[in-house]
Amino acid sequence: MSKTEADASPEVPATARRSRLARIAAHLRVQNWTAIALEFLVVVAGVFIGLQATNWNDDLTDRRREAVVLAEIAADLRQDREELASGRAIALRRIAAGNQMLELATGRRMTSINMFAVDNRSLSTTEGVALPETPPLSEQARAALWSTFVTGYYPTPSTTAFDSCLAPGSSGSFVTPT
Repeated sequence: MSKTEADASPEVPATARRSRLARIAAHLRVQNWTAIALEFLVVVAGVFIGLQATNWNDDLTDRRREAVVLAEIAADLRQDREELASGRAIALRRIAAGNQMLELATGRRMTSINMFAVDNRSLSTTEGVALPETPPLSEQARAALWSTFVTGYYPTPSTTAFDSCLAPGSSGSFVTPT
């Protein structure tokens, strides 16, 4: 490049090449307080906007995580309802089998179940609880009365959502105490 071409190209001002800190130092030397205040405001505004964007992003992430956990809790509750409905059906079959065996052995049927209440001093019997209506036993259940009667059902609650809250990397809490 010749000297005339270098002279023709626009020269980048020296102030544009310097860093923000160098410009602030230059303004301090000449005591240009307006420029210093503007530079300071630009820096403070940039930091403030950066912090706000970070907070906004964190809040958005928390809301998304909360929505996922709430959906998991709803799914767990639906599964628990199905488990309990199955457990109730099995309990009613067991009551019907017990009634069938009692009727075959004694000629009587159960009408209530005695419940126990615990107080501070003793275990005492309270009034019985009426038995619910039970569906008639199937032929297969009548053929296996004893196994129908003694077979227990112990539902297992679904803990998927709870477990995901305790997983590593999870905050475990979605509500900030106030």
